[in-house]
Amino acid sequence: MHRRGLPGCLNATRVSDRFALLPRLLTLLLALVLGAAMQSHAQDVGFTLDFEEGTLRGWTKTGNAFDFQPTRGDNPTARDRGQPSRHVGNYWIGTYERFQGGRGERPGTTQGDRPTGTLTSRAFEVPSGTLSFLIGGGQSFETRVELRILDQIEGAIRVEMAQGRNNESMRRVQWDLTPHAGKMAHIRIVDASSEGWGHINVDDFRFSALNVRRMPNLIGRSIEQARRM
Repeated sequence: MHRRGLPGCLNATRVSDRFALLPRLLTLLLALVLGAAMQSHAQDVGFTLDFEEGTLRGWTKTGNAFDFQPTRGDNPTARDRGQPSRHVGNYWIGTYERFQGGRGERPGTTQGDRPTGTLTSRAFEVPSGTLSFLIGGGQSFETRVELRILDQIEGAIRVEMAQGRNNESMRRVQWDLTPHAGKMAHIRIVDASSEGWGHINVDDFRFSALNVRRMPNLIGRSIEQARRM
């Protein structure tokens, strides 16, 4: 009689095992959904926000100031400048720098202040919320980051601007995008100076509405832990 009851026990065990797998499957599904959402957000603006690909994807350059960009690592510290770049990740924009991490290149190598040029992002629809980024370098009007609204009649209109403080160490600035939401715009990084401190440092653009961030590691975590991440 005990043997007759064994298949029922096995079936109960199988059902129990299936329910035990359910939290893992739900966590995996959550990871896939979050990953797809973050990937779609990352594609919304059409250009690199943090330069971590080591390229200027989606940006158009003029002149020669950005020929060796993005630069890699804390180059000011590598040449004992005494002012760390405070960049995020590996790559950032620094028009005084020349080092990109290639074979045979030496950290801390510079191109100096003489080169000039601009770096302009692809046009995008301005979201609501804020845009923040890191900026350093020269404090003159010739070394700046600007947000320009694209008007069909008046052309590109500068509505926001930030400059350095004659310091290699970058600080974070933030712009309120609400007055410009829904309009087409682009970001332009300008180095128009060949004088002392004639360079600009920039990194890590963040649109609050897009909430672009790296995909968290959800492997082995509970659903509740995944939600808190």
